[in-house]
Amino acid sequence: MARKLGSTSVSTHIGRSFSMYAITRSFRGATLRALLIGTILDLSAAGFVAYGQTQPSSEPILRVETGTHTAHIHRAAVDAAGRLLATASWDKTLRLWSVETGNLVRILRPPIGEGHEGSLYAVAMSPDGKWIATGGYTGVQWNKTHTVYVFETESGRLVKRITGLPRVIDSLAWSPDGRFVAVGLAGDGGLSVFRTDDWQEATRDSEYSDLINNIAFDKTGRLAAVSADGYVRLYNSGLTRIAKVKAPNGERPEAVAFSPDGDRLAIGYGDTNKVDILSAADLRPLPSPDMGKVASGVRFFAVAWTKDGALLAGGTYQARDGARVILRWPDGGGTPQLLPTAHNSLLAIVPLADGSFVYANADPALGRYDASSSEYWSACQKSRIFADKQRRCESRPTRR
Repeated sequence: MARKLGSTSVSTHIGRSFSMYAITRSFRGATLRALLIGTILDLSAAGFVAYGQTQPSSEPILRVETGTHTAHIHRAAVDAAGRLLATASWDKTLRLWSVETGNLVRILRPPIGEGHEGSLYAVAMSPDGKWIATGGYTGVQWNKTHTVYVFETESGRLVKRITGLPRVIDSLAWSPDGRFVAVGLAGDGGLSVFRTDDWQEATRDSEYSDLINNIAFDKTGRLAAVSADGYVRLYNSGLTRIAKVKAPNGERPEAVAFSPDGDRLAIGYGDTNKVDILSAADLRPLPSPDMGKVASGVRFFAVAWTKDGALLAGGTYQARDGARVILRWPDGGGTPQLLPTAHNSLLAIVPLADGSFVYANADPALGRYDASSSEYWSACQKSRIFADKQRRCESRPTRR
């Protein structure tokens, strides 16, 4: 990542680590003084790319490591057993966390470059937890096309690059049987699905006129996608599109999730305060939550269903103390339970096999609620170095 500090650009990434008390250095008569008490500075071979380069540099890059994300967490994913949580961030890192404790397990680092190069907008994890796919504004500066990176979770090694994608990678999903990775692209890039045995493209749907905001598989291998072109699309387990409908209550559907039984789809929006429920058979509208008491300016960027069929939705809905709130409808309707999170927009809700769920906010912050909707743990991932660039973010004590 390149950070502009006065007239100086400090570019950084990680490998070996050593502790540092402080750094003082003069650039063009201006003094840059960064107090790094309790932080780590690392050297990385992940690679930095300057504009005009044709491939990542092998030179190690210096980067401040705080043990946390230092920018928005955009997406999150877990393995089928619910042991490992992966978070993709605009700070150009992919981080792995223990679902049980919320502790950081490992940092995975794609090649980075100037500007947006290396910013991560999407993540998906294989059901067995052995592999993680991530992407965003990735690979453009040397491939001139976009790239999905596949990492091995145990070692942190970058093991595969899916190149040649025409637009920014905005969403990813791994099929429950582990056979496919679906890639939703920005602009008119459309949807591509790759086989994981040979990483060749299995199918493509180019009939999109705007970015794909979210994609989701159900347990049978069906796939749903929502796009900023205003449409919801449904694909069968053979990955053939079988339905396409205009989203019922908004122009920009942002989030999609299958119910556990596969009968319903939940849709969240980036331009209205609605959450819609559609039939997962043909996308016809079904009875949906009453949002009459929800302020018109509220947006729902994340939707999910718990194992027992409760509907979850979150985004900008805000409690009186400023905390963003997840709305939980036990039966998909009625009066929702309000579950507080952190103080910036909620961008991801990921259900777990035991009925609990984890969430991620833009602060950046993470948390987990158990199956009884009691807070299990929460952690604000606030940088101590760049705190002035972060919104208010408060950690609450963990239960464990």
